[in-house]
Amino acid sequence: MERHSSAPAGLRGALWANGLALALLLWIGIRYLLIGLEVRSASVVALTAIPPWPLYAGFVALAAALAGLVGLAVARRATPESKVFRLLPVASAICLSTHWFVLPTAVPPIALDQLAIQELADVPSLVTPDSYGLLPVDAEPIAAALRTLPCPYLRNGQPMTPWALSVVRDCTGPIVELPPGIQAGTLLYCVAADRRKAWMSGVGTASSLIGRGLLQYQGRPAMVALGETGKVEQRAAESGPVHPTASANPDAGP
Repeated sequence: MERHSSAPAGLRGALWANGLALALLLWIGIRYLLIGLEVRSASVVALTAIPPWPLYAGFVALAAALAGLVGLAVARRATPESKVFRLLPVASAICLSTHWFVLPTAVPPIALDQLAIQELADVPSLVTPDSYGLLPVDAEPIAAALRTLPCPYLRNGQPMTPWALSVVRDCTGPIVELPPGIQAGTLLYCVAADRRKAWMSGVGTASSLIGRGLLQYQGRPAMVALGETGKVEQRAAESGPVHPTASANPDAGP
């Protein structure tokens, strides 16, 4: 009698273990499969690594196949000691260990747009006025000064270093509308006609994986003012949107 009463309890335990393993494997597999498919054709992405979507598709297929075997074993009234009930937990442990300990981390712990805004705060220490108090206006020396500034995005699956750069002259304020044709991972340097002031903005992924938009801080375009405080702030331009006229990086986008 004790044997018959313990068998259902043991089977329930085996099914709970298999259900948990299946849920974890499907959660990781489907999530990163969708991420990998979403970014596979994008040139600039807000990830630290590109998930290998065929591998995660294999995770999902394996989970489905083993779940089918478990269901078949239940239908055939297999005992809890059956090896079929061990396959899914073991496979889940192997796949999750591969995801967490072998593959590089793909999704960053914080949004890369927020990290990019933090990088903007270092611009005033890199782009400085000359002995006459004039800020640079040519793209090449500005790009050289910014070469050590980290760019958090990936371009074509590789770390994007340095940032792409577009220069706008004769500005009366920072750029507040995204110019056409500028890709994520681009810094927009907008310098005044007298070269006493300049504003640096950045193009991120609009808090998505493959989007495109000006970096935002508290709902408004983020920028750093050069020749003034050098703090990241938000400010409306005194004139309408302006468009870059020079680029120091051929990867800045068409």
